[in-house]
This record gives sequence, C-alpha cells and structure tokens, in this order.
Amino acid sequence: MADLKDFEGRSVSYEELLTRSIAVRGDGFAVHVASIDDIIAAKTFANRDKDREALPELLDIQEREHSQRYEQHDADVAFEVQDDLNRGIEP
Repeated sequence: MADLKDFEGRSVSYEELLTRSIAVRGDGFAVHVASIDDIIAAKTFANRDKDREALPELLDIQEREHSQRYEQHDADVAFEVQDDLNRGIEP
C-alpha cells in the first residue's frame, strides 16, 4: 500500500503513516499496521457500504484505545498540591 486518504481525501504517504503505525511482531517477523485513526479517516472518506458498515466497530476500538492511553498517561503524571497557592509568590 502506498498511501491512505485522510478525512478530506488528501493522500497520506506511507512514510507519514509509518510514524503513527503500530508494530506487530510475530515469530520471526514484524509488520506495521496503520493506526486506528488513519484507518477510520480512510474509511470515512471512501464512504462505501462496506466501510460505513465497519465504522461502528472501528470507532469502538478507537474509543477503547484512546481511553487506555489516557489512563496510562494519567498513571504517569503526578501532581503536587500545595495548601497555600500564594506561598513563594512576590507581589
């Protein structure tokens, strides 16, 4: 595959897709799979019956993937809460 189309029909190059792809490793091989966002964009633009039929499941996968990323990011971020917000600030 040389490219996919985005939501506006712009060709997205293989090189650009590769930056967002997911590497899937098997026994002695690896393949890059287009991101769920890029697949949804391409299917939305194509607007064929089979693409429209696949979109609800793809959108569900996208939602789960994004929420997992958010939960992971949330776990990696620590906040320090200070009682006096004005402490150490000079007028």
